[in-house]
Amino acid sequence: METCAEDRAVVEVVVGLARGLGLQVVAEGVETVKQWEMLRQVGCDHAQGYLMSRPLDADAAVSWITSYVAAV
Repeated sequence: METCAEDRAVVEVVVGLARGLGLQVVAEGVETVKQWEMLRQVGCDHAQGYLMSRPLDADAAVSWITSYVAAV
């Protein structure tokens, strides 16, 4: 998506469809800040992926969420 115009066009169409249906958009597999910035530019609301956190077991996830909420 970062370097391929066709990939970006597909993302824009999918985000536009979701918006037209009144849905929020969550991007999966976001690994770089550049990807996230591009997704935000086309209207993506949320993201998940290695940029935010590597996979965590249940205990680590609770700890991560607690730390995140405390920081906000």
